Amino acid sequence: NCTALRQAIAERTGMDPNRLVFGNGSEDLIKILCEVFLCPGDLVVTQRPVFGLHEVYPKMMGAQVQLLELTPELGFDVDAWCEALAQAPKIAFLPNPSNPVGCMLNGEQFERVLAATPENTVLVVDEAYYEYALHDDNYPDVLAMLMDRAGPWIVLRTFSKAWGLAGLRVGYGMADSAELVSLMDKVRSPFNVNMAAQRAALAAWNDPAHMRAGVAATVALREQLRRQLL
Repeated sequence: NCTALRQAIAERTGMDPNRLVFGNGSEDLIKILCEVFLCPGDLVVTQRPVFGLHEVYPKMMGAQVQLLELTPELGFDVDAWCEALAQAPKIAFLPNPSNPVGCMLNGEQFERVLAATPENTVLVVDEAYYEYALHDDNYPDVLAMLMDRAGPWIVLRTFSKAWGLAGLRVGYGMADSAELVSLMDKVRSPFNVNMAAQRAALAAWNDPAHMRAGVAATVALREQLRRQLL
């Protein structure tokens, strides 16, 4: 149950512990969501280029995947997202920031996408790079914006990126309800996050200053690289 880690994340995020779910990296949670909700022929919407498993796992379940193109400026095509969501897909995988492109939706853009998402669509916001995105003043507080949504949603985050624990495989999701977590727990392996990984993740979580220092260094080096490539 990731009891200690669950409590620590709940305390800092303000999320009800029963609305947290854990997996072997957030990719494990993507797979579980597909196993819970998808049947052959169901529609899934995400964008291209895509984090591979946003496409692979739905296809594994026999779903159809609609890949939305980026704008010429390599940003989210919000109009295309709204049009695709009007089809009421079973799941929408929204990576914000995008993996692998790095573009992100600002608050106004996310609000448009959110308003266009039907209540019967499971909205999955993949925030694997959340800690890096916080350096952008325009990055939206997705959790706060989702709180009033009537339909099902889950925000995915991970210890594999900014927290530096990729090899230990610890991801977590924050869901709209304990009922959604319960559905995932019926599919999730009961032993999917091992004890060593749980303890390492808890140690990392309790040292946010170390994480923030690493993120700041990465962002600074990224800017140096950007300037050299101009």
